[in-house]
Amino acid sequence: MIRITAAFGLVALTACAPFPDVAPPEAAAAARADYPALRPLSELLAAAETDPRITPEEIDALLARSRRVQARRPDIDTSDLAARAERLRQKAAALRAAPPA
Repeated sequence: MIRITAAFGLVALTACAPFPDVAPPEAAAAARADYPALRPLSELLAAAETDPRITPEEIDALLARSRRVQARRPDIDTSDLAARAERLRQKAAALRAAPPA
């Protein structure tokens, strides 16, 4: 009984302590920062074509990893993901072909 009372007393004492400020220093700097500049979509798509963030080797590695996962778990249905990826590719192609606004 004494142990329970002591444990309860310790919990009660910690509940009275003020909560420490845990915001990282970067949060204040981010709050003061300017909003990012808005750029035309055509400019962003052109930049993505000339300076891709992912290399063909990385794409191949990700596809190989995906095939390994699918081989381990054949019960996972990824057909919807493939169809969605194809729809996204078609939309991206349509955006690239559209005249700049």
